[in-house]
Amino acid sequence: MSRSTIRNRVLGVCAAVCIAVSAAAIAQEHMNANERLCNTFRQDVIMGGKIDEAAKYATSDFKEHNLRLQADGLQAFIAKYRQMRAGSARRPRVSGAPPMPRPRWMLSGGNIVVFITPIPAHPDAAHRGQMVPASTHYDVWRLRDGKLAEHWD
Repeated sequence: MSRSTIRNRVLGVCAAVCIAVSAAAIAQEHMNANERLCNTFRQDVIMGGKIDEAAKYATSDFKEHNLRLQADGLQAFIAKYRQMRAGSARRPRVSGAPPMPRPRWMLSGGNIVVFITPIPAHPDAAHRGQMVPASTHYDVWRLRDGKLAEHWD
């Protein structure tokens, strides 16, 4: 085999490796962007109460599957979220109850993002003097065209 043939094969393998690495990096960046979008929505809209910014993150036909906020469409979600938040503001905060912690793990693949959040044991708001045992909260997001399309928890 001539030197030029070996060199061309080596260059071909190097080019194939570069293309594969680039494709993996692009896919990873896409997953990271999806995780950032879900986390920003959670921080700004859900935790921060900036419900007027929801359209920036979610599709107009956004579906919320949470039983307390179940909504078909972004406007229905916004209305239910406002109502729920207004009700929460009237209830006194339980001493020692932790704020919702940040997700410890974020997993994504394709158009799905999953947040896994450990919840420590905390005082039970409904039963004074009792504790709610530690648990784990899961949020599952489905994205479409770079926006949130569905949410389950």
